[in-house]
Order: sequence, then C-alpha cells, then structure tokens
Amino acid sequence: MGRRKQTSVNTNNDSVYFEKLFNVCRVALRLAGIIGVDSMFSKSERRVSDLRGIYYVVGILPPILSTSCEVRSFVHCWRTDIYVGLEICTVILSSLVVITQGFIMYLSRRELLNLISQVCELWDKQLMSIENNIVKKARKAQSLTKVYAALVVFLGSSFTLRPFFSIFIQFITSTENDTYDLSQTAYPAMYPFATDTVGKYLACITVELLLFVSVAAWWTGADMVFLQLATHLSLQYEILCKSLTEMITEDFAPTDSSLIQQLSSIGQRHSQLILLSLKLKQIFSPILFCLMIVTGANICICVLSLEKEILSSNTAGIIKCLIHTSLTLIQPAIYCKYANDLNESAELIGNAAFQCNWINKSKNFKKQLQLMTLNAQKGIAFRIWGFFTVNLNQLTQIGSTAASFFALVNSVS
Repeated sequence: MGRRKQTSVNTNNDSVYFEKLFNVCRVALRLAGIIGVDSMFSKSERRVSDLRGIYYVVGILPPILSTSCEVRSFVHCWRTDIYVGLEICTVILSSLVVITQGFIMYLSRRELLNLISQVCELWDKQLMSIENNIVKKARKAQSLTKVYAALVVFLGSSFTLRPFFSIFIQFITSTENDTYDLSQTAYPAMYPFATDTVGKYLACITVELLLFVSVAAWWTGADMVFLQLATHLSLQYEILCKSLTEMITEDFAPTDSSLIQQLSSIGQRHSQLILLSLKLKQIFSPILFCLMIVTGANICICVLSLEKEILSSNTAGIIKCLIHTSLTLIQPAIYCKYANDLNESAELIGNAAFQCNWINKSKNFKKQLQLMTLNAQKGIAFRIWGFFTVNLNQLTQIGSTAASFFALVNSVS
C-alpha cells in the first residue's frame, strides 16, 4: 500500500470547536427568539423551545407597526419632497427584508436548528484530522461574523442613540425658559400619537432602541448563519475531496474490498452534504428572493439621489449617496459570495472523481464513482424559484444594471 502525503494537521483544537466558531450567530439567534439554539451544542436531549405566540407579539408585531408608520411618513413626504420620500422608501424596503429574515428564520427554526446540529456534528467528528488550512478558513469566517456584527451595531447605534444624545445635550445646555426639541426620532416614522412631553418622547425613543435590538438580531443572525453554514459545508466538500484524492492515489488491487468500502463511505458523506446544502438553500430562498428584489430597488433609488446631488454639485450629498450604495451592496455580496463558494466546492468532488485512475478498477467501483460524479455534476446552484441564481455573476449584474440605470437617468436629465 502506498504512503500518504504528510500534511499539517491541526493540534490546537480547543478554540476550533464548532460551538465556539458559531458563538456570534448563537447569540444573535437567541436575541431573535430562537432560544433552543443552545441545546444544539449540549450533550443532553436536544429540543426546540416554542414561544410562538409571545414571539409574534413581542418580536414580529412591533417592527410591522413601525414600518406601517414609516409608510405613512413616506406618503406624507412624497407630496412635499419626492427625494425625501425616496430616502424613506429605502428604509421601508430594508425593513421589509429584515422582517422577512426574522419571520422566515423563526418559521423554519426547527429545520434551521437541525441543520446547524448536523453541520456541528460533521465538524467536531473530524476535528482531530482537519488540516490547518481548513481551520484557518473557518476562523476567517468567524472573524468576519464578529466584524459584521460590530458593523451592524455601529450603524444601528448611530441612528438609535442619536435622539438620546440630542435630548441629553439639550438638557445640560438649556435654560429654565427653553423648550426641548422632541421631533428627532431614530426612524423616519409618523406615529399615531404625539411626543409632546419629555416622558412620552423618552418612552418612544426607548422603544425604538429595543426595537433595533430585535431587528439587529434578525439582520445579523440571518446573514451570519448563512455565511457560517455555507462556509462549513464548503469546507466539508474540500475535506471530502481530499479524502477521495488520497484514497484513489493509494496502491489498491482492482478488486480490493477495502477500496470499495472507503468509496462507499465517501459516497454516503457526499450524499449527506448534498442534502444539507439543499436544505440550506430551501430555508434561505425566501430571504434571498426578497433581498435581491429589494437591493435592485434600493440601488435605483440611490442612483436617483446621486443624480440629484451631482446636479446640485453637493459634494457631501454625493459622498453620502456613494456610501449608502456601498452599504446596500454589502448584504447581497455576502450571500452571493458564499453561495458561489459552496457551489464551486461541491463541484470539486466531480472533478476529483473524474480524474482518478478508475480504468483498471472493478465494475462495482466504477458504478459507485459514476453515481458520485453524476450527483456532483448537478451542483448546488442557488437558483431561487427559477428567477435568478445567487452567485457572483448576480452581484455583477446588479452593479451593471445600476450603472446602466444611472446612465439612462443622466442622459434624460
């Protein structure tokens, strides 16, 4: 039997257990109302806590009511200033994405937690034999989740904490006869009640702050859970591809039974990875559909605002529009990039199987290898309900469409 190539295997395993790599997502899921996520990492019986009624009242209903107030504000501003109305429209569309994320994640919580637990088992089972380059990729994904969560908290805090700073500065600088400006709120919403007293105003902006915590949990939870699961499934395909490559380079006899057993084991793992990848696609398809549609609309609105600022020669406004456009593309870029990586990693199995020395092997070996190749050739393309495929080409298409729309608007102007 041939000698395997020596590889650098991870020896410091304490910090690379899936539970620790998934920690940011776990906190976000708990804040999003999926409190059964902790049981997925315990040795006790796993269960999914069900607080459906409480969740929909406390979690889903307030953002829906807040969005309806934003729609009311949009209708009012559309009659007076179209561009202000368009800015409010981007907030409404983004709110729809976040509400969709929260609703779908909780509606599919059992399937999602089951998927997380299976990916966790796959990773921890092979932890002692995982190579350092695979561990580095997993840690890179973990670092990105931390950075992304910090970015969401920073951006959200810049809006939700601003009214508190405003009222505080007014309090310490005002004189006895001065009145407070109680018009500034975190969200561009017209509420059906007046905030004409300090008590009512503080209650309103406090509720907005608590609302942001829930919204940030949905936002971060959905995006980062997809990133983590897609990354780990991609790494599992790479591990499987390496196992297949090492197996077929060893010196087995054409009818060696151990070769058939190894190939059968790899085929079972491959089938499991395909099922898990399809489950990931099924859970996130509604979110991806809503996100891509809303991103296209938001980009068009950003282009209209940018065209207005350019005509007005407003440098600050141009910079603001460019930053807004860049931030709008971050979220779909995450889904497109990691969905694309998952699909490419899945295709590695077919390439490895096709390139192996199968000519002199037994019929049983060839049959199993053929089935594995056929499954791999199907790919894991994230084609959402036949409308579009979520990959890097889709992200490029969004950017080119935005550029074409800007050229059209600019020529008309």
